[in-house]
Amino acid sequence: MNEKRNKIGRFIKKYRQEKEMSLRALSEITGISFSHVSKIERGEHTPSKETISIIANKLDLDENELLIMSGYTPNNGLDELYTSANYGDEKTKELKELLNDPQTELMFNNWRNMSDEERREVLDTIEYLHFKRKKEKK
Repeated sequence: MNEKRNKIGRFIKKYRQEKEMSLRALSEITGISFSHVSKIERGEHTPSKETISIIANKLDLDENELLIMSGYTPNNGLDELYTSANYGDEKTKELKELLNDPQTELMFNNWRNMSDEERREVLDTIEYLHFKRKKEKK
């Protein structure tokens, strides 16, 4: 069982129980199927970013905290990456597009916990991906 899935699942279950809310009630409030919510709580399903957003909004919880628990980059977490890269406007725009691509997002989900050296490696990887993308567009 993946620790990230287990962490978000345990959190949702604990929150629900503290509010004396049944699984069925949580399902009705969020519009997420009963079976899916149950599997998230048991760590059998990883909630998508959209599912996390729904849960956060319907339960008035901090979406970024839930995203982090689920192993995703917080919605505002990439700003630090853009700032530290010191790229110009055009390159920053391309960087944002690249990092918002679902295929690359998971590569950068641990930015806040990285050392400066690891961050430099990430930025080098971004440079490579940027170069490769430009080459593919030609």
